[in-house]
Amino acid sequence: IWQQHALHMQHRYRASGLPDFAAETKLAFQKKVYDLHLGRESQLRKAYEDTANLHPPGEHATRKGVTGLWNTVLVTTQFSEHSMWDLISTKLWRYFENGFSWNLPQWVPRGILRIQTIFNASRVYFDFGSRTFSTDQINLPAEASTQVLFYAARCHETGADVHFGLAFLADGFVKVQFPALAVVGADAGCRAGVVVDTVVELTGVYM
Repeated sequence: IWQQHALHMQHRYRASGLPDFAAETKLAFQKKVYDLHLGRESQLRKAYEDTANLHPPGEHATRKGVTGLWNTVLVTTQFSEHSMWDLISTKLWRYFENGFSWNLPQWVPRGILRIQTIFNASRVYFDFGSRTFSTDQINLPAEASTQVLFYAARCHETGADVHFGLAFLADGFVKVQFPALAVVGADAGCRAGVVVDTVVELTGVYM
C-alpha cells in the first residue's frame, strides 16, 4: 500500500509544481505516520489474541473506558464520562488515493471514536473530519471481548444510517468495522466505486 501511495503522491506533487524538497518532506511525514498505523494494526492483532486468552470461562476483564464506578447494572448514581479512541487503517490510505484531502496541511487518513456514558447508557460518536456520525442511546459491554457487536449510527451530513461493529479488546484497543464509503464518500476525488459495499476494519487506540 505504501509503495503505491508514495508513487502516486510523487507524480501528484510533480504535476503541481511543488519543489522537490517540499514533496520529500511531505512524503517523509506521511511515511512516519503510515509506519505508526501499520504498527498499531499489528498491536491490534496481538490484543485480539490476548483478549481471547485473557480470562477463563465465567470471569471477565473490564475494558478501557470504563471507570470503577460504572458497570452494566449501575442505574442509581448519575455521572457522565467520555472515552476516546484514535481510529486508523492502512486500507484507508488506498481508498483515499486520489482524494483532495491530501491537499490539506499534514492530513492523513484517521478518525476519532468517542463514547459518552450517562448512567449505564451510552452514545457513540465518530468523527472522520468531513463526516460525523452518532448513535441513539445504546448499551455497551463493560468487559473486553473478541465478540463484535453491531449498532446503527446516523451520518449528520447525509442523514443516512450506517451499521458498524465494535469489539473492545485488551490493552485499550477496539476493533471497529465501518462502511468504507461512509468514510471516504465526502471526498469527491476518491474512487468511490472501488469501496462500495466494502467494510473497512479500523484499529482504535485508547487516548
